Amino acid sequence: MSLSRLWMPTIALILHQSFCTGKQHTSSADDPHTQLPPHVQRLRRRPDGTTLIAPTGVGHRHHHNKGPTIDRPPPGWSISRNDTAFAVPYFQAANGGSDGSMVTARLAGAAGGVSDTRALPISVTRRADSHYAADVAKLVSSWYASVEGPLLNLYGPMVLASSHRTALYVGEALHAPVYPAQTLAFADTVVQACATTLSGASTVLVGADYDYDGVWLWIKPARVDGIPPVHGVALQNASELVILRTSDPGEYVGALDCGGGGWLSVHSSLPELAARGHPKLAALWAEIEPLLVMNSSHADGATLRQWEWGLPDVTVAAYTAAWIATGKPASAITILEGGVVDGYLAVPKLWRAYFAHNGASARGVQLESYWVAQPTLARQDGVVPIPSYAFYKPDFLPLYSAAVAELAAIVNRTSAAATANHTRAFINKVGSATDVEGVERLYAAAGVEHGAWASVGLDCPPAVCTDVFGDQVPCPHVHASTVLANNHTLLPSRTWKPLTVAQVREALAPQWGPSLQ
Repeated sequence: MSLSRLWMPTIALILHQSFCTGKQHTSSADDPHTQLPPHVQRLRRRPDGTTLIAPTGVGHRHHHNKGPTIDRPPPGWSISRNDTAFAVPYFQAANGGSDGSMVTARLAGAAGGVSDTRALPISVTRRADSHYAADVAKLVSSWYASVEGPLLNLYGPMVLASSHRTALYVGEALHAPVYPAQTLAFADTVVQACATTLSGASTVLVGADYDYDGVWLWIKPARVDGIPPVHGVALQNASELVILRTSDPGEYVGALDCGGGGWLSVHSSLPELAARGHPKLAALWAEIEPLLVMNSSHADGATLRQWEWGLPDVTVAAYTAAWIATGKPASAITILEGGVVDGYLAVPKLWRAYFAHNGASARGVQLESYWVAQPTLARQDGVVPIPSYAFYKPDFLPLYSAAVAELAAIVNRTSAAATANHTRAFINKVGSATDVEGVERLYAAAGVEHGAWASVGLDCPPAVCTDVFGDQVPCPHVHASTVLANNHTLLPSRTWKPLTVAQVREALAPQWGPSLQ
């Protein structure tokens, strides 16, 4: 089904309720000397004199290139790690979007920790520029280097993706890094936005959301020379390449010619929000609208795809060409795509295959509303994650039905009481105000309403989360850290084995299948 207009309009209901605060080990724009995570501070040099990151504690793999350091002020987009707040590592993202929360969730999965979503107020310390996406990619790569271990192999398959949550769980099942093939940046002027196009090397989707009175830019490579250099290093180190995206079309109102071959593809969210009383957006739209080219190929939603969860056709082609340029075979590339909802539906099947591969059985279900993801809890507590933008609204009802079926199967194999102890719903009303009703119906249908967990609210301190009755409860990352610290309730300890790419393809079919490109 097509969800081309989906872009979080209901977040206005909860905007300004809360904000996240980064703590220890922060990589941010405020201090260029703290741009890299701990354990990735030692530097070495290539024969040509360029500086490389050499993560400590990797032993014989020190000869691999982990990517160059950032010689400009780091982007406002940031990640932090706190090892003192809970019994497990705690990762946070700020000044990004679903790209940042996907990375912090994967870092938490690799390190046996938890993550929240992101700081809702956007604190832009660096606007979009021609180096922004490349610098974010360097930051992500260095963080992955800091947590490499049994659950994260930087030299096996690699995942390049939009920020759709299917990609996160594919990375978890493969024990692979998940690199966003798109970067969220912010601009206050058309000139700033145009700088990110790199004279046509990048596709830049321009839209808006409620958290920032300026334009939101999804920067996605359009040619090989638009790919962040550090991704080229990852391609050289990887054994296989997996590219994931949704295939749904996007809705764009036109394109703006930046000159020099660069274009801005203007998403429908920009005029819609500009009309709602945001003064800076209104001024930007007034400047952009008269310059729009209405029938440009740079505004073709069928090839640009959904602005947040899709990847343009040219982006997929660019990464494919970059892979082949390393001398590796095209047969080692897997392109997985499908509809937005179908991708979410494939995750439970994938996770059950991962459990079976490791001699485990599902003991419960974990509903994860938009942004929320606790893969460590899903793995160690033996539960099936079902991520989504929403669960109980028309376009997403197949996910509700899937959750009903998953719970019924587990209850039939064990018991309602046992299943309730390992079932939880993390919902936040961003995608649907009716999700609370959906959870109540789901739990009642399975007979787990007297023991299953539910929290309603943004997983972002100091936001307050409640249960379905309105009483305050811990937010998802706090709840997850508590369960993970209570080791006697978790699955017996084991050495987790990754799935192969072939096994992932089999598990995702038929919801998401290999592209014919």
